[in-house]
Amino acid sequence: METKVLAQACEALHGKDLKKSDVAYEFDLFPFLSLILRYWEADEDFPATMQIWTDKNILDYMHYETLMFAVTHIIERIKDEYELIYQNFNFTELR
Repeated sequence: METKVLAQACEALHGKDLKKSDVAYEFDLFPFLSLILRYWEADEDFPATMQIWTDKNILDYMHYETLMFAVTHIIERIKDEYELIYQNFNFTELR
């Protein structure tokens, strides 16, 4: 259920579904520079994992402190959307 809500939150923020991992979305920081969020649910062998990927040359385009602000901002926006969607989620659809 959490992956469905996370996917909906990413889509609400115009993320592009990458169809990888349990949830994977690409967000444009700028038209030429994106950020990728990948999430795997926990199972009996591994804990839940979230990764944030950027272009290897991202620091050529922005300062590392600006990058941290951008990543934090996107994560906060996803969190806000997640909470809003979770409050209104139809749990009967899961049955």
